[in-house]
Amino acid sequence: MYRRATPTKCRMIHGMYLGVDCGTQSLKVIVWDPGSESLISSSQGYGLISGLPPGHKEQHPQTWIEALDACMERLAGQGADLSRVRAIGVSGQQHGLVLLDRSDRVLRPAKLWNDTSTGAQCRRILDAAGGLDAYREEIGNTAGEILCRCRRPHIRN
Repeated sequence: MYRRATPTKCRMIHGMYLGVDCGTQSLKVIVWDPGSESLISSSQGYGLISGLPPGHKEQHPQTWIEALDACMERLAGQGADLSRVRAIGVSGQQHGLVLLDRSDRVLRPAKLWNDTSTGAQCRRILDAAGGLDAYREEIGNTAGEILCRCRRPHIRN
């Protein structure tokens, strides 16, 4: 049952803190106990669905769940008392698409942020909008840059 802590002084609640990062290539979990200053981690790698046409980048969401389960079991096996977890922070892939039905069941594999299979459709949308600048002006954000990734390689700093 969820209970919101009442603010008193800025202090850490005794217990452990869990961090989860669900990435494109692996899922990573850490458990931190500030009282004992211990840090335990686990990770589980996974890949893309193989055999897809060029530009398609997809994963089965169940893979992420199985990776989380495996990491949690390994953390418990390393001595992490998960009943003491007081807060959980989660980060994950952004700009992906997981389609669910009305019962929250996954309908198909997830499209990942680096999928460029809809490049032609994206170009038609942007052309109909009058180009990227017009799209940005009309929509009010830069989502068109995500849509247009097919026009230029993804650049990392």
